[in-house]
Amino acid sequence: MSAYFSMLLGDDGIEMDLNEAKRYIIMACNQKHIDSLELYGNMFYEGTIFDIDKKESAYYLKIAIDLGSINAMLYYGIMRFRGEGIEMNKEEGIKYIKKSADSGNKDSMIFYTCILINGDGIEKNKKEAKRYLKLVGEIDETYLDINVNTFIHSNKKDLFLPRMIQNWLNFKSSYIFNKR
Repeated sequence: MSAYFSMLLGDDGIEMDLNEAKRYIIMACNQKHIDSLELYGNMFYEGTIFDIDKKESAYYLKIAIDLGSINAMLYYGIMRFRGEGIEMNKEEGIKYIKKSADSGNKDSMIFYTCILINGDGIEKNKKEAKRYLKLVGEIDETYLDINVNTFIHSNKKDLFLPRMIQNWLNFKSSYIFNKR
């Protein structure tokens, strides 16, 4: 069903049919297909294909999490952490983000590192932040470099961004220097 959904979005030369695509992904979600629940939730979170709807996103992501999705935990955790579409609960948001990070999700590791560096919602822990940063670098150093810039540019509205950028760059420099 996911493949057909993807084709209806204009992939593989098939004419785009958003209503039919939505119908198919909802059918897959109703059958508790984890990948479809994640995809649908993320589409509402990011506003790709469908308009941004954080409440709808949270609903589908939470179902995916309850079925065992580690990847859905990042977006849901961010929504909880920031109060986007659902009640803000930084402690619960951090719990989801950390669980996803501990399961190897690189985006979650980067986000959790920034939380640790800034002590936003939890006590600052530079040692633990450095450990997560090193984990991301060990998994994929290029990914680390690319996502530092992506993370910084996609979070321009965050109030803690200037401090986060400086802290991040300090950690990144320290990581590269200590790696040699």
